Amino acid sequence: MLERAGKASRARRQTWWLLVAVLLAIAGIAGSVLAAGAVSGADRQRSRQEFEQSTAEITSTLQLAIQHEDDLTLSGAAYLAGNPNGSNAQFIRWSNSIQAMARYPELHDYGNAVIVAAPNLAAFAARAQADPWAPLGPGGKFQVEPAGIRPYYCFGTVGQVRNAQVGAPAGQDFCATGLGPALMAARDAGTRSYAPFTVGTVSELGVSTPYYRGGGIPPTEQGRRANFLGWFGTTIVPNLLLDRALQGHPQTQVTFRYQANSLEASFSSGAAPAGAESITTALNNGWTVQTSGAVASAAILHDTNALRLLVAGVLLSILLGALVFVLGTGRARARRLVAERSAQLQGAQALLVDTARQAGMAEIATNVLHNVGNVLNSVNVSANLVCQKIRSSKASGLDKAVAMLNEHPHDLGEFLTDDPRGRALPGYLDALASTLSDERVEVDAEVQRLSKGVAHIKEIVAAQQSLAGVSGVVESVRISDLVEDALRMAGIDEDDVRVTREFGEDSPVSLDRHRVMLVLVNLISNASYAMKGDVGRPRELGIRAELVDGQGMRITVVDSGVGIPPENLTRIFVHGFTTHLDGHGFGLHSSALAATEMGGALTVHDNTDTPGTAFTLQVPVNRELVPV
Repeated sequence: MLERAGKASRARRQTWWLLVAVLLAIAGIAGSVLAAGAVSGADRQRSRQEFEQSTAEITSTLQLAIQHEDDLTLSGAAYLAGNPNGSNAQFIRWSNSIQAMARYPELHDYGNAVIVAAPNLAAFAARAQADPWAPLGPGGKFQVEPAGIRPYYCFGTVGQVRNAQVGAPAGQDFCATGLGPALMAARDAGTRSYAPFTVGTVSELGVSTPYYRGGGIPPTEQGRRANFLGWFGTTIVPNLLLDRALQGHPQTQVTFRYQANSLEASFSSGAAPAGAESITTALNNGWTVQTSGAVASAAILHDTNALRLLVAGVLLSILLGALVFVLGTGRARARRLVAERSAQLQGAQALLVDTARQAGMAEIATNVLHNVGNVLNSVNVSANLVCQKIRSSKASGLDKAVAMLNEHPHDLGEFLTDDPRGRALPGYLDALASTLSDERVEVDAEVQRLSKGVAHIKEIVAAQQSLAGVSGVVESVRISDLVEDALRMAGIDEDDVRVTREFGEDSPVSLDRHRVMLVLVNLISNASYAMKGDVGRPRELGIRAELVDGQGMRITVVDSGVGIPPENLTRIFVHGFTTHLDGHGFGLHSSALAATEMGGALTVHDNTDTPGTAFTLQVPVNRELVPV
């Protein structure tokens, strides 16, 4: 009976531990799903931000092209208003002076068009035949196209074409084509007209802008008709512009569309994958830019990172549930398994701490190499200048003067008073002495710059060598010395950044110099990076150090940079999290670990009354280190 009772008790315990294991596995799986969803959401947000940045770059390129078109139109209209009877050769010279064809590859042609009344057709034809701006008709004659008698015609007078083989003939009557209504409407309204058309397989866009006597636009339609001079027209190949805007943006499609009143034109280039998202940007001048590109899906199964996390989380949850069941049903076996897993976790933790510290030191070494490289550039420039000064020195003139004197050892006085070369020699020597003195001053200045650069390199290397010791050793140091070494290693230029120091009681204290230096260099480097982006704000770096209750040291690094968004304050010390374009997320993580190893803490908060961020390192002094 007792045996049956024991078996029943063991069965109940096994059932209870099985239930606990199942609930724990379910909770772990649910947490994995939530974490995977957060990862996929973050990946989508990052992908969306990249797509928005790509859209902004493409839009900026197209908006700049429109501005170029406006600049060319204003310049051309001003030239034509001031030279209404200028020849085509004069227009070509003006066109070449502004290099429009070279500056704007999408430009096919541009020029002037005017209205010619029927009674003035013969006189205009004679002038156009004598000074054609485009190919004439058969036999070199001016021929109206399309032929016919009309009350007025719209002919080009001057222009420049990139490829004359696909340009309009000299006698082309633009008002008798599909452009006519748009041209006359633009004249009466004082606005620009757009007309898309196709030449062969190439889509082009004609842009015509009316200009008037006096340079401005008359306020009434009657005034605009009375003072109308002509149209300055351009033809562009939009696909060339779109292809240039898409450079560096693969798997993206862009549509450039104009719509105002009854005018509408649309051009597209590129290709977007299936399921692409679109962003439409209005340029506030009738033009809109629509970009379409791939954006990562927020679905967990479509995100590789999220899917890996989900699978790993599910497997880990099942393993953890099984482990709990095994531990709960077998004490001896449980103790053995716990000991094994604890050893593995301790080893993994030690490896993580060592890896983070090495990554932090690698980042410091990278900063040192970067700073030394900057100084070496300056040293190289000074050395080249010294060599150039020596090679081009006027000292060779002194040799020539001495040789001239040696030619007259016995009649030197007569040579200096009677010979024209001798009489000029004192003045030459005086000028040569002044020149050599100036050269000496310039060479001396460059040599001083060389010396300062070499001294700066020695300071940086010395600071790095002083940091290369073994960590975990408590030393007696002055905090002011640590701060100055960290500023040098971080490459802070006090001509560019105003540094304020508040050390309070600067007596020697006992602490882990190696780890404190690692943290300070990372904090100062991050502060310098945060202040680079905002050129309109003074760059100020503050470092305060004070003893708290005579036992702890508190060091605060404050910058005037862009600050940290509130949503990032809780993640700033997480391994792998970074806001730097070329960062890896090790610096602050390794710094936080180093602070913990010293029995202290590293905290961050945004400044309340001024822009920027403040990091505070608090470590114990005059005490032994505590393990993590």
